[in-house]
Amino acid sequence: MNDRKPLDLRAFLCIALLCSLWGGQQVLFKLSIQDIHPNMQIALRSGIGCVLLAAFMWHKGVSLAPWHGPWQAGTLVGVILVNLAPQHRRLNGA
Repeated sequence: MNDRKPLDLRAFLCIALLCSLWGGQQVLFKLSIQDIHPNMQIALRSGIGCVLLAAFMWHKGVSLAPWHGPWQAGTLVGVILVNLAPQHRRLNGA
């Protein structure tokens, strides 16, 4: 019943790299908080992630049009969240 295979070196290195990237990002965020505004850090992180995701999708041949393919659900969620954000700030007194 247990079909789990042992973790090979490649999988271990991928997990270690991913954890290092995620953990390192938090450390860099704390170190640069005095020099770079947190909103700019978030914008840079999101922008870099978007460019990397778009490059990966382009390499795989997936459509990058927001109204076509796998982007439809994400576009809908993005539109809803953008429209809810001002209401959330107003309700919380921000």
